[in-house]
Amino acid sequence: MISVPASLLPRRPGDPPPSAAADGPGEVFLAFGRVFSGVAREGARVHVLTSAYDPREPGRHRQTATLTGLYLMMGRALERLPEVPAGNILAASGLEAAVLKSATLSSTPCAWPLAPMAAPIVRVALEPSRPTDMAALAEGLRLLNRADPFVEVGITDKGEQLLGAAGEVHLETCVKDLRERFARVDFQVSPPLVAFRESIFCPEEAAEGQVGRPARVVEASTPSGACTVRVRAHALPGALASVLDDNAALLKQLLEQQAGRKAGRDAGGATAADGSNGEPAGAGTAGGGGGGGSAGAGPPGLAAFRQRVRHACDESADGKQLLRLLRRAWLLGPKHIGPNVLVPVEGEASVGGGSLFDAPSTSVVRTTRHGGALKPAQAAAAVGPSGGGGAADAYGAGDPAAASAGAAAGAVIHEATVHVPLGTCEAAAILGLSAEPGADAQQAQADAADGDAGAGTRPSSAAGSRPASRTGRPPSAPAAATATPPPAALGSAPGWQHVRGSIESGVVAGFSLATAAGPLMDEPLWGIAIEIEARLRPPAAAVLTVDAADEQGREQGGAADAPAPAPVPAAFDLQEDVYGPFSGQVMTAVAGACRLAVMEAEPRLVEALFLCQVGRGCSQLGLLFHC
Repeated sequence: MISVPASLLPRRPGDPPPSAAADGPGEVFLAFGRVFSGVAREGARVHVLTSAYDPREPGRHRQTATLTGLYLMMGRALERLPEVPAGNILAASGLEAAVLKSATLSSTPCAWPLAPMAAPIVRVALEPSRPTDMAALAEGLRLLNRADPFVEVGITDKGEQLLGAAGEVHLETCVKDLRERFARVDFQVSPPLVAFRESIFCPEEAAEGQVGRPARVVEASTPSGACTVRVRAHALPGALASVLDDNAALLKQLLEQQAGRKAGRDAGGATAADGSNGEPAGAGTAGGGGGGGSAGAGPPGLAAFRQRVRHACDESADGKQLLRLLRRAWLLGPKHIGPNVLVPVEGEASVGGGSLFDAPSTSVVRTTRHGGALKPAQAAAAVGPSGGGGAADAYGAGDPAAASAGAAAGAVIHEATVHVPLGTCEAAAILGLSAEPGADAQQAQADAADGDAGAGTRPSSAAGSRPASRTGRPPSAPAAATATPPPAALGSAPGWQHVRGSIESGVVAGFSLATAAGPLMDEPLWGIAIEIEARLRPPAAAVLTVDAADEQGREQGGAADAPAPAPVPAAFDLQEDVYGPFSGQVMTAVAGACRLAVMEAEPRLVEALFLCQVGRGCSQLGLLFHC
């Protein structure tokens, strides 16, 4: 679409004066294009096809409109024509409600749309000289976006107005039109913005002879100390990250369908046994199972997208390990559609074959207790000449005695916590690598239930959790004792659903924050898989007092064989009145841990790429290839 002054639009004798578009004063929008085949006639009804149109699904991405006028553009003058044959350039009216930037016009719906135009390569940020002109600038950018098919406008997460153009000359023209025709306000233009991405060292793409160090595990705790998380960062192959990045629109559409399906199941009163644990659209096509008939139907291009994902995994140097990792994928990021993956660790399912909490103390880096990562200066001071020790290791790598004592203390702390299951394999189902998102969680719950049935009232470990340890109370206090409740008993603890929901929501928010702004330059992360495991400090069991009668009975041996009463869990000590909502505590801890995990995995900056298209005639293709 292009914008021209209404006064330049030619009229036939008896025609009413042209009405200016409601979008701006004295401006009308005309479609500017070329006739590739056939003849375009005034008054003809045409099909408007977007770039996503598929002739096999004629009901989607298609509109109809009438060509109310055809014009030959002679500089700034327009000459009205009754028809335009193939090979000519024309301007057409009547399409302002059907075409936003570019589209394909056809007399039949049985046609494929033409390839879209080139993407902008130069982007700048605009800021009005007076804050009161922000609304006028935003409106002017909207009009410019409609008037110029090569323009791309948007708003950053920081609230800046972005303008993208096809080059420096085109950018100057757009800025001039914005000042004089559309916005009519004064504004400042920033230098060209260069978008970078932050990533980590990838062994597959390293130069010959370059070897990276193994990524270490990062541990972070909430300020209240109730929840502890451990994360580890892995590099995804560049081909897989590119597939995820290039199909952001498709992933967004899948997420919208997933949200609609989940809302429908919740409204219909579906239970967890019916597979309502967040199954995304299209999950039924990944395998032979659960999802129903509608689960197999997906948007156009879903099968090709999943095939590209699988091909990128197969082409990887360690494809089996990569597939094993991605089959547990929970979320994509940032904004749930990016090229980064969040993978929860369940039991012994991490890349290394065990729980992240089983990692040796020398390979664990710990953040500050209040959830923030240590400053780079502190981390550099803590690392020795050989690179040993943790940047924030609390166990003292320089002193073996202190290290062993700290490791023992850390083991006691972790044994007193229980594993918290996180999410389901929703992203894996979207990628076509898993059929049922809730299968892993249901299996873990079944294993935990079987373990509890066999252990009776004794503390037992669920899938992926350590057995509860003793409290260490001296034997001189037999009248009062406390014990850590078993993992299965957490369900009866007051506020358990709130605690688990807060942990999951905090993990999602923390992962989104970390992937949206990396630790190097606050740029989005690219091509990183983050494994995460969470453990919760359970509430202390209620103190059990033994009265004199029971003591006398025990002394006489009458109650020697009587089972001890099971401890009743108390409420969780989250200290929300001191440190704020528990989900916010988890979010801060997870975000800091993810950023520090990226720093521990040898971070890199991904170079910006510029798109360049060169066009030549058929007689000059040989010279072009020899350049």
